Amino acid sequence: APALVTLMTLVVMPFLAGEAFFLVWMLFSTHFFHSAQYLVVTTAYYLKERGLPENTSFWEISRLLKTRTFATYFAVVFISGFIFSFMFPNFLTDQGATKFLAFAGVYVFINFHHFAVDSFIWKLRDPVLQKLLVA
Repeated sequence: APALVTLMTLVVMPFLAGEAFFLVWMLFSTHFFHSAQYLVVTTAYYLKERGLPENTSFWEISRLLKTRTFATYFAVVFISGFIFSFMFPNFLTDQGATKFLAFAGVYVFINFHHFAVDSFIWKLRDPVLQKLLVA
């Protein structure tokens, strides 16, 4: 369901953009797909961490999307994203930073954080490194 909603959003959004089609597609398509992928993976991890058995199927996990646990997780993710992606750059702008510098600075920081987290996650595939990093 998240992948289908993302795909349909990306199909409809450029048509609504009119002449800004290319800009909208370039700015949002990759981010939407990548963000949706991360939301699915982190949601499954969060729900499994809350007590699901290790080999729980995707369909069993999807039933939990109607629970209070998921609603809490989604609210934290949404509110955090809104604060860091919108409110904080606007706060920096109110403090005298240019809009470009404020939003670009936050964007660069978020991407650096993303790079660091990704490198940690992918290193966990190696059992030797996993033992060193997680033990």
